[in-house]
Amino acid sequence: MHRKAKEYVLKLLSHFGIAVSKCPPVLGRVPASILRLTFDHALCQLIVTSNHKISFVQVGAYDGVSGDPIHRFVKNGLLSGCLIEPQLDAFSQLESNYSGIPSVILKRAAISSTDGTAKLFRVRPGTKGPPWLFQLASFRREVLLKHAPYIEGLENAIITESVPTITFDTLFKDQPVCPDVLIIDTEGFDFEIIKLYNIQKRKPKLILYEHKHLSSDDQEACITLLLQSGYKIACLAEETVASRLDE
Repeated sequence: MHRKAKEYVLKLLSHFGIAVSKCPPVLGRVPASILRLTFDHALCQLIVTSNHKISFVQVGAYDGVSGDPIHRFVKNGLLSGCLIEPQLDAFSQLESNYSGIPSVILKRAAISSTDGTAKLFRVRPGTKGPPWLFQLASFRREVLLKHAPYIEGLENAIITESVPTITFDTLFKDQPVCPDVLIIDTEGFDFEIIKLYNIQKRKPKLILYEHKHLSSDDQEACITLLLQSGYKIACLAEETVASRLDE
């Protein structure tokens, strides 16, 4: 392919979020063997190169176990920090799963621009469905409805729960040092959380957020904000990792 034509195709693909990389043919025949850097790799690097115990804040912790990226690190004493979850029943499970671990603070709340209360859309307890069904909770009902084609009767199973809200300023009021790691899983509210966190001021070394419920415009704007704030980016299947580990 002519070089200019090749450059045009690569730019066109990148416009749609597709990156092309070259690998040896033998590796291309066994794609499952290709090593891809993940949040775990970045977190381990941060842990082993830091001269202090790594601290974190996790927004949308659910029960602290199901699909949780840091549970084993916390249980093994490698991290300390705050886990935030607004759903009452999930928070009760979170308390049970982290019982007896002194390095964590648990907060039942949703992050917001104000301290107060808000209406959270969630799935009615007892609804039949896959194990991840009850992790669906959002300030926007339409985010939950995205899963309606896969969950029979989901539309009628969505209820609301009044939950306490808290700002990051209030959360960190008595904490002199900002956390090293920010983890977000808030079903489409992730970009808003990043903006509310004020990363330019607090500058976490590592950020993990779920992008699969973000619009393409919001994901583009979120990555632009992170790039402008000095982060390097890795877009995984459903999540984005932002790192400032080179500083």
